[in-house]
Amino acid sequence: MKKKIVIFALLLCLVQSAGFAGVQQMEFVISDDVVEINEPVVLDLQVLDESGQVIDDYQTLKEIVVGASDGSFVYWSRDAETLKPKLTFLPSKEGNVYLYAITRDGVKAQAMVSVEIPGQPTYVEGVRGSLHWKTAEGAGLLLTHDNMTIVDQYGRGYQLENPYYVEVKDSDGNVLGQVDENMDLFLSSPKAKKTKSYTLVIHDPDGVLEDASTALYLTGVELEEVSAYRLQAVGRLYSGSTGLGGLTDGLTDGTGTGVDTTSLLQSLLGNQAPETEAQDENSDYAKDLVMSGFLSDGQEVALDRFITYATSSDSGLVGFSENYEKIFGQSAGTASIGLWHQLTRAAYLDVTISSEAPSPEEFIFDEDFDYVVRVGTSIDLGETLTIKDQYGVEITEDVAGQWFVGDTELASINRDTGRIRGKKAGTLQVGLITETGKLATHTVLVVE
Repeated sequence: MKKKIVIFALLLCLVQSAGFAGVQQMEFVISDDVVEINEPVVLDLQVLDESGQVIDDYQTLKEIVVGASDGSFVYWSRDAETLKPKLTFLPSKEGNVYLYAITRDGVKAQAMVSVEIPGQPTYVEGVRGSLHWKTAEGAGLLLTHDNMTIVDQYGRGYQLENPYYVEVKDSDGNVLGQVDENMDLFLSSPKAKKTKSYTLVIHDPDGVLEDASTALYLTGVELEEVSAYRLQAVGRLYSGSTGLGGLTDGLTDGTGTGVDTTSLLQSLLGNQAPETEAQDENSDYAKDLVMSGFLSDGQEVALDRFITYATSSDSGLVGFSENYEKIFGQSAGTASIGLWHQLTRAAYLDVTISSEAPSPEEFIFDEDFDYVVRVGTSIDLGETLTIKDQYGVEITEDVAGQWFVGDTELASINRDTGRIRGKKAGTLQVGLITETGKLATHTVLVVE
């Protein structure tokens, strides 16, 4: 899980012409994109003399008075390795903080930053988008790790991961069960015109998080009130091998552009023998069968576990889980499936099943990551990339490949992990070439 804490920096630089020891101008440059409370932050305070040259003399700089509006510690020191002057800010309080620097002759610089505590799961924003559901008698609402939206104390999305889990209680405080990455919980519909309330409580290994609870309400409706049904499309299903496809399509960047990356692939070439594994309801390639109902006014009704029977125009092409909550491919082809409630067919859907082996198809770089690396420091690009195959399944951990940089004078890179180290200021392309010949690239800025 990647946690992003946003810094809002408003640079206000007040400059006066007079100065001591040649100081003519000062300016804060807030370049850090992640600041957590109680975590030291090295500030970039640019101090210039009359000719516009940077002053880096420690004896001169340490006489500049620095501080923070909330009383947090700001201090000068020397870098342990280079002995160069270093200005450090130790944020101690959450909220907006003004940083300031002033010489004895009145040359000033000021900046405002917003300090936040690390994000933690705080409440459940919705189950499939809502915490107030109508459900039909004979059906209910299924709570899963994937359909619950967990947010942090700032209202930002938070990916629920083990060991966090959500405990579900009824109105009397009785624990009904829990929801995590491996466990779902079904809440049956109340009788028509009756409402049941539940409490969703987020837990962590050390106990219940403060204020980490949310109310959920279910109201029952009669089945006759449901005037329309809709079955969510499942996309293309997959049957057969779970191994990645071989090098059959030549080298391409995914858009049809040829790339000369032969030397990068030499260590990856070879015959591939993917394992053959039959698909079932527990496979990553099994798709959820999500049925929804609608009242005459268009209001949605939850119909989880509403289906009592499922049919297929070709029983050899697809299979269903025991409760008809999932469908999976068995053989390539096209089939029409029907989902039934007792003796009534509620919905049907045409599905396509492919035996084409999974291979990297979609490359997604984290949009919230700051792709800037300073000279002499490193960032890990491997952790910012998510790879999905043509069926929409994430296969990042299964994809073999090598990372490279477009300009080795500007940066070096670990070809296995994607960790890049800045060498010289400039802009360059960094990429991953997979064993299937697909190329994913991103622009990285190296700064001094």
